Amino acid sequence: MGLEHRCVNGSLFGIIGKIVNEASIISEPSKKIDMNAIDILENQAIKLILAPQLGGKIAQIIQKVSSRAWLAKHPRLVWQPVDAAVLSDPNAYVRFADFGGWDECCPTIGYCSYPIVGKYYQKMLYDHGDCWCQIPQEILPAPNSVTHLWKGKTLDFELQRTIRLDGQLPEFTLEYTLRSCSTEPLFLLWCAHPLFAIEPGMSLHLPLGIRMTIVSSNSPLGQYGTEFNWPMCGPKNLSHIMPDAGWSCKLVSEPMQHADIVLHTNTGDKCCISWQPQELVFRLGLWLNYHGWSGDGGAPFANIGIEPMIGMIDCLDRNLSQQTGIWVFPTGCFHWQISTSLCC
Repeated sequence: MGLEHRCVNGSLFGIIGKIVNEASIISEPSKKIDMNAIDILENQAIKLILAPQLGGKIAQIIQKVSSRAWLAKHPRLVWQPVDAAVLSDPNAYVRFADFGGWDECCPTIGYCSYPIVGKYYQKMLYDHGDCWCQIPQEILPAPNSVTHLWKGKTLDFELQRTIRLDGQLPEFTLEYTLRSCSTEPLFLLWCAHPLFAIEPGMSLHLPLGIRMTIVSSNSPLGQYGTEFNWPMCGPKNLSHIMPDAGWSCKLVSEPMQHADIVLHTNTGDKCCISWQPQELVFRLGLWLNYHGWSGDGGAPFANIGIEPMIGMIDCLDRNLSQQTGIWVFPTGCFHWQISTSLCC
């Protein structure tokens, strides 16, 4: 049996009737999703559509005043759970499950082997981690919030995320807890993985002068490891969104104690992902896909990833020499939060 179709609205969390047009809001090719197994978290200003069957992803963020759907959706992939048999594919996520929306990546982003000698040494870690390929446990909801718990498939950890609305404002906070369930210290990375829909005339605003590093190959911006100060990379002003430029590139920032990352539309809508100083220090990963890449073998499409992360390089093993991941000791845990707000 699938999970019940529920609505969180103010203090109400109960069973509701059929949702009108939710399938089209998520994705055209969503026929294989059980539409009785999605969660709706909303107030007067914002609606979040959650898909527990697809790894607990935030399938869409809707700004009610303008009806803008912020998250991108893949033009071809059918929204359906992925068979466990494909998880050994080094590109399992991008080939079969890169649907769009907002996923969580832990303990790695890139497919790789675990680099620490001990219980898990050289164990293969799934493409984009363990969370997207499972149905998370749902913790008893509280007013204005939904909590999901993922348990590691490749390593012994738990990642818990609570999505909490801010009253009737167009804002929500994501509160995370990462726990070790291992008898050995674990080396991990985490990355929020929201993919945003883009269009001509949009702009992206980061703290001016923040140091960015190119961490992908075959980019017109420069070689792997090239550093520059935002927003100018050579002659290119990267604050201008260029959906039809015909290239893609992954960038990662220097560590940032706090940040406001703002995506502007040409109609005045804004989406801001932000964080304040806390126990852990984040970097920002930026995936700029301007019709330059497709993981399923079809025609390239356009989106951008605005991705707070603990780590620097997609593959966990390559973070070890730079100590850019996180060590979690037996029974240990870390807490952090990020915020997302919409305005127009």
